[in-house]
Amino acid sequence: MFPKQYDITLRTNLGDINLVIRDVPSRNDITENDANTNIVMLFIDHSSAQSFAEAFTKVVALRRINPNIQYIVVNNKYDLDRGFREHRLLTFANALNGRLFDVSVKTLYNFDHPLLHVAKSIYNRDDVEIISILPTSQLDAERKRTRQIQMESNKRFRY
Repeated sequence: MFPKQYDITLRTNLGDINLVIRDVPSRNDITENDANTNIVMLFIDHSSAQSFAEAFTKVVALRRINPNIQYIVVNNKYDLDRGFREHRLLTFANALNGRLFDVSVKTLYNFDHPLLHVAKSIYNRDDVEIISILPTSQLDAERKRTRQIQMESNKRFRY
């Protein structure tokens, strides 16, 4: 079972972006708290009609509480046979005024592309580059270690 929430930090050339990625398997998990959402990445398994239907249901529920959300449709399992559903996903993304990205989580094909699009949207600049993608907890631990080293260094040089 996957965790329901992922806290990640995109380290970019323009600064860090903290993202909360929630696994929302059904419309029932969308609440009024989602009204503050700015960007939604819909990961759709194009080989599953149910995945497509659930994504559509999520969009309807989200639009009720925040009609200004920016959508990114992510066609997961791109490495599998695409069949006729690819056209449906492109039509779906266009209807949302969103972008469609083909990725494979399994092979990591294009995995960073939707995240780079998010960073460019946040900064409203095209010159954004992703340096690293880290779990926020790992980055927080790294920052804590850096502060500890700085404090120890400062102690040694006090007169």
